[in-house]
Amino acid sequence: MKSYKSLFSSSVVVFIGLVVRIILVMLFELLCARYLGPEKYGTYTLLFTIIVIISTIPTLGLIQSTRRFIALYYDQNEHRYVKGIVRLCNYWTIFSGVLLTCIVYLLITFIDTSAYSNEELIALLPLMLLIIPFYAHRRLAISVFSGFKNTVYKVILEDLAEPVIKILAISIVMMIGGSLTDLTYVTIIGYMLLGVISLTLVARSLKKVVQASVDISMPWKVFIGFSGAMVVTELVELILTWLDIIMLGMLSSDYQVGLFRAATQPAMLASVILTSFAFIYMPLATELYGRKEPVEWKNLNNLISLWSMTLAFPVSVVCIAYPDVIIGVLFGEQYVDAEVTLRILALAYIFHSACGFTGLNLIIGDKSTTQMKGKLISLCIHVILNIILIPDYGAKGAAISVLLSLIFSNAYNLYWTNKYFSIHPFEKRYFSLLMLNIGISIFLYLLLGIFDIPGYQKVILMALLHLPLLVFISLKVGVVKKENFLIILEWIQQARKSK
Repeated sequence: MKSYKSLFSSSVVVFIGLVVRIILVMLFELLCARYLGPEKYGTYTLLFTIIVIISTIPTLGLIQSTRRFIALYYDQNEHRYVKGIVRLCNYWTIFSGVLLTCIVYLLITFIDTSAYSNEELIALLPLMLLIIPFYAHRRLAISVFSGFKNTVYKVILEDLAEPVIKILAISIVMMIGGSLTDLTYVTIIGYMLLGVISLTLVARSLKKVVQASVDISMPWKVFIGFSGAMVVTELVELILTWLDIIMLGMLSSDYQVGLFRAATQPAMLASVILTSFAFIYMPLATELYGRKEPVEWKNLNNLISLWSMTLAFPVSVVCIAYPDVIIGVLFGEQYVDAEVTLRILALAYIFHSACGFTGLNLIIGDKSTTQMKGKLISLCIHVILNIILIPDYGAKGAAISVLLSLIFSNAYNLYWTNKYFSIHPFEKRYFSLLMLNIGISIFLYLLLGIFDIPGYQKVILMALLHLPLLVFISLKVGVVKKENFLIILEWIQQARKSK
């Protein structure tokens, strides 16, 4: 129970930060989408996606290994190793980021780009390369904070500083009546500032937990060996994250990129609960694995999976039931073609959230090679499906590809986590709650359909009524015991106190 309290109390800060970040990021996306229009918005999305992919190369192998080994060695009081890992990753990320920027710039200079139809993207790409070392260090910093369980610095950097800087960028461009080029320049300046903040917070985080007098040492064989195995996994995970946007840009149009990006924003809200737990779950689960406490690890995993599915359900349901209303209210009528795409993506992300930490458990249990194989197969499936579906169906085809690849990936990871560790969330109460969620969703949709009220009111009513009805019915029929709800109520109470 101690682990549960630690997880939930720490996740409160992350959850609040995520909620704030979602609001700020959504505001930025809405401003961009409405100001630039679908085509220019698609171009900016494609441009930034390319930079994000390149920026991830300096941190390949370091993201999960940094989180894992900082937590592991800190729990064992091996502070010299902790200090060595942070210092090494810091220097490597900055140096390789700068080097990579120079290499990519030279490649763009010497490559003949006249065959590419999107001239504006080609012209702005060399400028955006300046972001690479700063964005790379921002990614590394979050892993360092996770290893130290420093939720506050994570929230400051990722949930507040980054989205605020992006909002300021688009606001400045809107005020001066600027173009996509102007937005690119302001974005570059903003991410340089973010890099300075990132470096400062990592230094402060290390100083708070490790004394300056501690010698620096490095577990080279273990850390490099694990990081090497994670390179392919993290690269494939990165490609899977942004593959659809890149392939839509190649096989379809910037307009379809804009539609897909718009639909992705509300659909991914279903994974907020799971993401808020992920930051602190990995170090806690790593400690349980290191201490050889498999029962506690399993119970922790199952509890999170249960509540991730339950709390995410209302979000996905409104996106599936009323995609036209969601898209219309948020992005405007010019994005009306994204309705079906939103419905498919909402289904994909609720399924992903309901499965819990499938791949992460394999990494925690030192089975990263197994996870890597699954990622590679999933990538192949995703690419093939995109090649088949995108030319004819555009953003809808990409959404179907996301759904099918997520189904495979989670099924694969669940099979192996159950085989290696006997961990899976599918208990009797899980399926009972799932059936209740589905039943309540259908009931509310049919009930609200009787009344002649605006669509946005139906969205609000369904979102507000779903969870209270679930709690009331599940307690009445005994699907879930009262103490299971008390854990969540305690979490919510902590959230109120932390405001």
